[in-house]
Amino acid sequence: MQIKTVLVGFVLLYSLTSTGQVVVLSTEQTKVLYAGFENKISIAVPGYSCDDFKVEAAHCSIKGEGCSYLITPGTVSPLLFIIRLKRGNEIIDTVTVPVRHIPEPRVKIAEGWDNNGAILKDAPVMVGDDGSNLEGFFRIMDFEVTMLRGDSIIYQHKTTGAHFDAATKTMIESAQAGDKLFLEEIHVMAPDGKRRLFNNIAYVFK
Repeated sequence: MQIKTVLVGFVLLYSLTSTGQVVVLSTEQTKVLYAGFENKISIAVPGYSCDDFKVEAAHCSIKGEGCSYLITPGTVSPLLFIIRLKRGNEIIDTVTVPVRHIPEPRVKIAEGWDNNGAILKDAPVMVGDDGSNLEGFFRIMDFEVTMLRGDSIIYQHKTTGAHFDAATKTMIESAQAGDKLFLEEIHVMAPDGKRRLFNNIAYVFK
């Protein structure tokens, strides 16, 4: 039976020639795991259903079963995942995934390190200072948007949610060269459940 799964984000493919199996492991956020945080992963093994196998790994907390898990690594050492058959306990395959400390988060609205490129489709987004996707760890709660044309405010709006809403996207699409876009009062929910206030962002349309 072939397993069909929707894999979000980066997909890591591993195989062992000794078994001929290919385990598909996907992480929702990045192609690494972060120590001290719950990382969402999905595992699929062609020819097996989610109920056929189990996952083991040392030095981490594992929650879940079948194809979906929350993995919390205790150290930054690479994790060796062992995928076994529930019946008979035979090893199907092994997968090693790197573990790192979570990078310092940043808010991005446009391409380029300084937010000076094209506006991102799903802006604003949370990324690490190494460019990694941190959307699954840090969640934007609300922010204020202001657009200026010359010295006049042409749009001002408070957004509740993680990304630009329809009205803001419409204004961005109608922006002229020289218009200025400001994001202020950016509140983000951190993995520890505390709200954090991030720096303001200024963007000039070209």
